[in-house]
Amino acid sequence: GINAEYMGINFPKFGRSHAKLRDINMTNNKMVTIPETSFSALAFPSLETLDISSNMLTSVPDSIAQLPSLSKLVLSGNQLLDIPSSIYSLPSLTFLDVGSNRLTAIAPEIGALAGQLRVLFFAKNQICELPAVLKTFTALHRVNMKGNPIDVKAPESEGIISTLQNIVAASDGKFIGV
Repeated sequence: GINAEYMGINFPKFGRSHAKLRDINMTNNKMVTIPETSFSALAFPSLETLDISSNMLTSVPDSIAQLPSLSKLVLSGNQLLDIPSSIYSLPSLTFLDVGSNRLTAIAPEIGALAGQLRVLFFAKNQICELPAVLKTFTALHRVNMKGNPIDVKAPESEGIISTLQNIVAASDGKFIGV
């Protein structure tokens, strides 16, 4: 894999296919943007883990959704205001960490990951309400949503949180609430 942690570099241009590359770690590089053309299935057909956490990103490119083998996506510790809905169409995604950003909502399109997502971290954002579709996430094993201003007394939130707790408990997983 590529580990460029704390290198202080911008996202590199990968000009050719990296068929055997499985992991990219670009954490703590003060990156502000990633070019839209950075990712493609042809260039990274085997990429399983992409960690671009602890940067200064305000958005991530839709082209991440072209990575057919991506199972772990770590976007925590940036300045993201939203997650492109195309991310939710990743066919192999089982781990999504979007904690410590500036998210105000979880898009209902996340429901496309209901049968496959095992780990969902969205702690320390500004999320006030949860989409009802989260009740359908039967594969979840770990959830962390601590540090969000979610109104846990609201009936819809209470029902979603209770369902998530039951799903995670059934898999002997770990649930960290509000």
